[in-house]
Amino acid sequence: MGAFVRANASALCSCAPCRSMFLSSIYGTNDKPSFLELVSQEQLLLGLRPALDRVLHGLCERFSGQHWLRALHRRTDELWLLILLVVESRSLYSNGATVAESFYGLRRRTNETSTLASRPKEEHGPAPGLPAAAVWKSVLESAILPYLRTKLDALYQEFYIQASLGLDGFWSCFWKRLFLRLYPFLRTLDHCFVFLFRLLYLFGRTEYYSWPLRLERIVVVRAPYAAGLVQGRPAATLLQRFLDRAFSGGKLALIVGLYTLRFVDWFRSNLERERREQVRSLPLPPPPEPLGPPQTHAWTPGACALCHRADCCEPSVCLVSGFVFCDACLREHIKIHRRCPITKFPASELDIRRLYFSDAL
Repeated sequence: MGAFVRANASALCSCAPCRSMFLSSIYGTNDKPSFLELVSQEQLLLGLRPALDRVLHGLCERFSGQHWLRALHRRTDELWLLILLVVESRSLYSNGATVAESFYGLRRRTNETSTLASRPKEEHGPAPGLPAAAVWKSVLESAILPYLRTKLDALYQEFYIQASLGLDGFWSCFWKRLFLRLYPFLRTLDHCFVFLFRLLYLFGRTEYYSWPLRLERIVVVRAPYAAGLVQGRPAATLLQRFLDRAFSGGKLALIVGLYTLRFVDWFRSNLERERREQVRSLPLPPPPEPLGPPQTHAWTPGACALCHRADCCEPSVCLVSGFVFCDACLREHIKIHRRCPITKFPASELDIRRLYFSDAL
């Protein structure tokens, strides 16, 4: 019995370092950021991409005649990539951290500067900032790699739908067949590596939070312990000082705008849900009166019920009723009367959805 107790005690003691490493990864140490900090900074900017898409969609609905807005809306991913390239490269160059890492008080440093940090500062003098090669590697990891993942996912979905529908000529293309069979394996491998590195980081077996950081040989530390290791370049000219302040203000505005948009989305969703419940509680309206004879209104099936044109210009649907009208007619009627022209249900301009554009670019 005594031998059994001693064996269990030794096993428990041997697991103590593992538990301490796990807890230090959860709560962080002096220089090592916690696991929750890294996960939070990784998720910080994810809500801005849908917000940008929503803003462009609203502009397209508001200025329906501007074809360049529609073209820009179709290139939302490329526009978001361009914004990330400008903002992240400037933040990495001046602060040694991405926008999200800088918001959480984190900095990046290479293994060379990390080894310098282990010695007293007077032995090696002031350490250099983040090298230019490390800056561009970080830009590749934080901006270009997510863009490639998004595009490849969309391409796989497109090929998968084509293969499911059995479109002619799909299986005759060797590269499409190869991509359709190989990409799920590569994507699964990517997820496995992400999970593995996070698990190793939790148990203190690696200082790299992700496999791209391991390839770059860059570690993420807390800002006070990166002082002297990652410093912004001195702004010698007035233009450089102005750019530094402009980008610092832009980063702050980006984060504040993100949380403001999320709050507005939450507030509007609650108002929309309440309004939908009020509409559902209303009694069903009587059927509309029949239209005049065709020779009076020149009405044909599928024509707009407001202007009675057979060729409905830019057809749009009123969501509260499901009736289709010309976009200009419906918007003008709802803006004035605040209700559906047929059912008289309360409606706003948010209840208008464009079905398709009749004029091609």
